[in-house]
Amino acid sequence: MPGEPVGHVFAGPMHNETVHFIEAIALDRPVMATAEQARAVMEVYIAADMSVESGEPVSLPLTRTSASAAAVA
Repeated sequence: MPGEPVGHVFAGPMHNETVHFIEAIALDRPVMATAEQARAVMEVYIAADMSVESGEPVSLPLTRTSASAAAVA
């Protein structure tokens, strides 16, 4: 059943980030990075992948068209 205790804490290789995020939610504190900042980082990662695949530079910000093309490829 979802939400059932698992008897241990798993945070994996991102232990510090995971614990920080859980504590921020539970204690109503600000998080280290905003959703907007996380999106910007992901956009750079996606653009880097697109550039490697195409062998061409990719301009930022990504457009819906360029991001959709990357998702299909």
